[in-house]
Amino acid sequence: MNQGTAKTSGPGRPRTIAKGMILTGWSAAALILGGCDLAKPELPSFDTRLTLPLGTEVLTVAEAVADDSTLVTDGEGGISFVTGGQPQTIDLGIGMEVQIPAQTIRQTVGVFAVASPAPLTVDESLAEVWPEAVTLAGSTTLVPQFDFTVDAGDLALSGIEAVALASGVITCAVTSSWPVGISGSGQGDPLLMVLRNGGTGADLMTISLGPVSAGGSTRTEVSLAGMTLPSRLEVSIVGHGDGALSPVPIAGDESLSVELSFSELSATSATAAVEAQTFDLEFTADLSDGDAITHAAVGTGSLSFYLRNELPLDVAVDLAWDRVIRQDGTALTTSAVVPAAGSVVVTVPFSAGEIVGTGDPMTTLTATAQVRTSGSGGETVALSSTQGLAVDLAPGVLSFTEISGCFAPDSWDLDPVTEQISYPDDSEGLTFTQAALVIELGNTADMGADLDLRLTGVPDQGEPVYLEVHEFVDPAGDGSGKTILILDENNSELVDFLNTRPQTISLGGTAGVADGANCGTLRSSDTLEISWRLTVPVVVTLEGTSLAGDPEPLELDADLQSAISDHAGAAELQATVTNHLPAGLQLWVLVADRPEDLPGNPLLTVGPLTVDAALIDPFTGEVAASVVSRPSASLTAEESRLFGRPGLHTLYRVRIPASDGIPVRLMSTDFLEVSGLLAMDLRIDEEL
Repeated sequence: MNQGTAKTSGPGRPRTIAKGMILTGWSAAALILGGCDLAKPELPSFDTRLTLPLGTEVLTVAEAVADDSTLVTDGEGGISFVTGGQPQTIDLGIGMEVQIPAQTIRQTVGVFAVASPAPLTVDESLAEVWPEAVTLAGSTTLVPQFDFTVDAGDLALSGIEAVALASGVITCAVTSSWPVGISGSGQGDPLLMVLRNGGTGADLMTISLGPVSAGGSTRTEVSLAGMTLPSRLEVSIVGHGDGALSPVPIAGDESLSVELSFSELSATSATAAVEAQTFDLEFTADLSDGDAITHAAVGTGSLSFYLRNELPLDVAVDLAWDRVIRQDGTALTTSAVVPAAGSVVVTVPFSAGEIVGTGDPMTTLTATAQVRTSGSGGETVALSSTQGLAVDLAPGVLSFTEISGCFAPDSWDLDPVTEQISYPDDSEGLTFTQAALVIELGNTADMGADLDLRLTGVPDQGEPVYLEVHEFVDPAGDGSGKTILILDENNSELVDFLNTRPQTISLGGTAGVADGANCGTLRSSDTLEISWRLTVPVVVTLEGTSLAGDPEPLELDADLQSAISDHAGAAELQATVTNHLPAGLQLWVLVADRPEDLPGNPLLTVGPLTVDAALIDPFTGEVAASVVSRPSASLTAEESRLFGRPGLHTLYRVRIPASDGIPVRLMSTDFLEVSGLLAMDLRIDEEL
């Protein structure tokens, strides 16, 4: 029998058994009229038989269940001990963010384009190098050989003060209308052009122009790489007139024209008019540690860029994230103009944007910055290839509302939830044989998870006990995914765990990304909810259980008490017990002056009286029919006379012996009804 069906009494202990004791009050009149049965008196004294009711106690399982919050009944009368843990919710979206570390990126302008100066032209007439041409103008004559040097003087290069050239081309075009060929000053030498620094006179370059036939032209291109081009040039042409062995016409206005042009100039440094420049920077931040992301929706976050311009020119900066899409479907871009030698701070909001992949998983987030200058507009500026734009990226955080992809192994610790366990009252003598622990797992994420749970039970005495649970949690699918795990006496050690009588049960462990099921969508609102409910049907083996009713006063008037104390003889205690419990039992009747003395210090203990078990269905272990037992016990005259003491109280106590490992099942319809009376011999004399 489940101890929870019994009431106990005593100072400070709760009552859980239905009160059903019926005790008739005593008075002399009630005794004569019907409370007791006295034989007709024979004066002056006589012996009679007194029947003294001891009352009725009804112990019902239904009322025990109603009084015990840990017990519930089903529709068929079955009883279960039920307890559970508060649901625990794990926020799976915690940590759905990327930490953008501080970065500093500096990009120099590098080799830059320099505006080409205007072409330079040198003209030299034949008369200046062969004076006779003046007097022979209009004639046909022989022309002797002659050497000549043409000094063009100091020629300005427009837009240039000084340029250290990385590359460039100077083109020399020679056109002659002279009537004789031109070559170098030595036999077979080429015509030479010498370039000198107009400020210092230092030689810069000597260019071989090659021979030029009479009335002919030539064109020569020479690289300027490595040369420092000054703002002014001195140009000299050194050559030899080949003469004419046959008469040639002399017009008198013949000339030699040399044009110098510059192109494709690029410099490592310059004080010059510079062309428009373009160069790029790139920022890269890790999106995750090992995750392969295909899509992400940004909830909040922004990035701040500090742009520092080292150039003597204004620059326009265009920042772009080609994989970050605004709500309007366009790529995330922002622009700023940074003044010459100035700085600008640009803050870029990412809120409500989306990071989209192109088919391949993304592990990084990349931004490009295109830096543009429009040139100096013909003005002279000092510029070096080592100057550029520096960008300081401040640390930032982008928080996501949704991430899709395949996730690296990760786990979340479950904060242990500890529940105090209240067992049914007076259940110490029961051994559980059945139990079901239902763990319900609710997953709102679009991917499964591995769950490693540990139940830790802490008994009053002894070491903690553990129960391990390993389970895969289904993904949500179209709704909240529900995974229900049931542990019972057949698939786990749950019953052994409970029979240690843990006073607290803690549920803890870890939840993690499942290997092989790590791809899907995770939202910041996703949760994993864990709840558990322990149901223990009261199908138990009995280990010996004691039950007790309520103390009841034996209300007799003073005359009757005196008669019993002085004249009672031997007596018989007669009990009638209707047993609807699945076990036989032993019955005692305890007698004491005070209620508090009944459990441990009674005046009289009558018993044990044997009570037969109810009829039990062998297949279900339930009571099939009640059995009525009428046990009795004899009392000596000395024991009988104790019932005449004033203020006397009685108590029924029942003990259900061990069931030898055979499980029995308690139902809410089970009950035990005990009634008793004391039949005693009593001498009546004229004084009564």
